[in-house]
Amino acid sequence: MDLDAATRRRLSALGRQGAPPPPSEPAPPRARTVRLVGDPEELHGALEDLLPGTPRAVDEGELYELILPVATLGDWALDAVRVWEQAARAAQPAGNVPPEQTVFFDTETTALSNAPLFLVGVLGLSDDGPVIRQLLARDYAEEPAVLAEARRLLHDAGRVVSYNGNGFDVPYLRDRLRYHRLGSIHLPGHLDLLPVARRKLGRSLGDCKLQTLELHLCGRQRGHDIAGAEIPQAYHDFVADGDAWQMRRIIEHNAYDVVTLAELAAHLAD
Repeated sequence: MDLDAATRRRLSALGRQGAPPPPSEPAPPRARTVRLVGDPEELHGALEDLLPGTPRAVDEGELYELILPVATLGDWALDAVRVWEQAARAAQPAGNVPPEQTVFFDTETTALSNAPLFLVGVLGLSDDGPVIRQLLARDYAEEPAVLAEARRLLHDAGRVVSYNGNGFDVPYLRDRLRYHRLGSIHLPGHLDLLPVARRKLGRSLGDCKLQTLELHLCGRQRGHDIAGAEIPQAYHDFVADGDAWQMRRIIEHNAYDVVTLAELAAHLAD
């Protein structure tokens, strides 16, 4: 049946009116911005001056260890860890592993695979409150010591919590340990929060990146944070010239990640 032009226009308009609206991304919530201490672009100098730590000798070589009380990051960080600690204690004894035996960890690497790993951050509780231990390779030769000491720290924990640790951090640690002929790593108490986030949240937030969850679940966003894609070159530059201004940004980025992990563990817990 042939339709005249006016009829076709009316039918076309009705079709447009009945079409469902395109899906929209959820509006980000009102969030407080947490910033690095000072302006990182104005802080140039040697590692020991910008990031006071302790050179350590282990059987596999030397590394640089930083001990960072969570409170030094600000009240927001201490509050974030307390949210998890309170939830974890409320879950006892069903939670099985006490909070004092739980650690949160994150790694920083120079590529997505088959390249040196240079930093491991581990957050746990101590008698003096929550503390972040960061194991840093000051150059590529210190990677074996960082890998071996990180394995010892994680093996000693009753539970290890990561974000995409099954997909990235643990396989990366395993590959680099084998590359240096240092054995392997096995974490029977490992909890990866990424699959938990995907199962609970699906596509409701658009994606399940760590900082997306930090914004929507923790109500927090970062100021002056170094982008993950910039971290490998920043480390190479530090090894080449010894100026630690960008290493300070990387250290704080890593610290922010493990603090956020702790708070997300409370938000995502059953």
